[in-house]
Amino acid sequence: RIVQLERGELHIDVEHDPTRPPSVVAAGRVVQAVGTSFSVRIADSQRVAVLVADGRVQIGVREPGTADTDPSGPAKETANKLLISQAERVVLNSGKEAVEVLAPEEIEVQLSWRSGHLVFRGESLATAVSEVGRYTSVEFVIKNEELRRVRVAGLFKTGDVAGFLSSLEANFDIVHERADDETVLLSAATSRLTDAAN
Repeated sequence: RIVQLERGELHIDVEHDPTRPPSVVAAGRVVQAVGTSFSVRIADSQRVAVLVADGRVQIGVREPGTADTDPSGPAKETANKLLISQAERVVLNSGKEAVEVLAPEEIEVQLSWRSGHLVFRGESLATAVSEVGRYTSVEFVIKNEELRRVRVAGLFKTGDVAGFLSSLEANFDIVHERADDETVLLSAATSRLTDAAN
């Protein structure tokens, strides 16, 4: 039971079966679990975020040259393994790999995509459009560097580009124009520029 994750995010609920522990291979790391609920997300930077909603998982390094479909692959990991438990998250391949304990409401936010929603609680506009962009083919271009740091909060439906853009304009004074069918340009509304000048 091995899943190779190339991009994106997945969530797995596993029934307890110590003889057949499922493993997720992502960016050279192996996440192995028995009787647990966890998610694995890989970013373009090859950083891998692992969040355990229930139970615990064991994380190791994939041995170079091990076939992705080789059932014995995860057993060939190095002895230096990381164990994380319920309500914990770690970002791998980041240099630090410190385990973080999450509050129940934060776990709910992190897993809101499973019910078709994205929740932002003060993330930068740059982060928000990157997250929204994961669920659509539309590319967002922020025309002003200062605008990238604007904090965004709200609940949005995944894939609802029109709703997201409408909320940016109504609540954050951020307007948009379409360069083409696949590209949206974001800029500050005149009212925001006026406020900034005063």
